[in-house]
Amino acid sequence: MNEKPLVSVITPFYNDTKYFPVALESYFSQTYAYLEMIVIDDNSSLPASRLIPDKQKYPVKLLRLDKRLGPGGARNLGIREARGELIAFLDSDDIWMPEFINEGVKVFLEHKDAVWVYCDGYYLIYDKP
Repeated sequence: MNEKPLVSVITPFYNDTKYFPVALESYFSQTYAYLEMIVIDDNSSLPASRLIPDKQKYPVKLLRLDKRLGPGGARNLGIREARGELIAFLDSDDIWMPEFINEGVKVFLEHKDAVWVYCDGYYLIYDKP
């Protein structure tokens, strides 16, 4: 594995205009610099293209499907399109801390026998008291 492997971030999208901008911002806030994002618009009635900024810190590739595959099918298509040595999944309603990718890549580089990395998470429920 390269010392700075490319990480392909796969994001299925289906009509999530409420949280997707925040997920995008958390991708653009990553401190790890070797990234690409592949957004698979799963035939939304509210296209993801409207929410992706023209100027981007890291590249974003958008694939729009003609028929729904569901999140699993969208993720599998994203994996096939990925160029990175490592794959990370960022759902359209998730948020990453800025060091998320950097810390995960460190694990892979320090532990050559690692095949996947995961972490704890927090559930944030908006609009609830």
